Amino acid sequence: MQWFSGRDPGVGPAYTNQFSERSDWAQDIYQVTCQFIAPPGISDLETDQNDAVNTPILFTQMLPSLLSLKIVLADSDEIARAPADHFPAGVGPAYSFLAGNASPVTVPGTNGEPAVAQAWYFPEPVMLAAKSQIRIIGQIDNPIRGLLQNLSGPGSKLVPIDDQGGVYEIPNFYTIKITLRRPRYLQLRGARSSA
Repeated sequence: MQWFSGRDPGVGPAYTNQFSERSDWAQDIYQVTCQFIAPPGISDLETDQNDAVNTPILFTQMLPSLLSLKIVLADSDEIARAPADHFPAGVGPAYSFLAGNASPVTVPGTNGEPAVAQAWYFPEPVMLAAKSQIRIIGQIDNPIRGLLQNLSGPGSKLVPIDDQGGVYEIPNFYTIKITLRRPRYLQLRGARSSA
């Protein structure tokens, strides 16, 4: 799997703020974070019972340590390689917890403690020229790879919407969100015109 290259051009702004594989502006990358987002397990609503407890916990707790990530510039220069849990998200709550005796397991969407400063920092910013390309390539190792491949899900949640038995189906999306924090160097129109 890979990020920032070969993406579906139809994804929305909740998933990416880039419009193509190449950056339109020069930028300096200071920080990389990796967030694992699982849907909450709600046993009474799931079409696949693995989504109630098992898969969210495997996805957010076991997968981060068994997913190897490498960051590559211009298809040749590897500038970082480590398990995904070495690129902590630094946002939101962390780890799974029970909200109460009769409540489902809640798995927050994050990896690592909620402190932005705990993310992966490059010792010196990685300077990208305009129109350059960066890719992050992931490889899942066993035993989690075989386990995830053989699970039947993800399924959906059938959420009741009225008292006549009507339901709304919401697919269970498991998401890995990788963020590159950096300033980009954008020249405003007319800011340096010769007129």
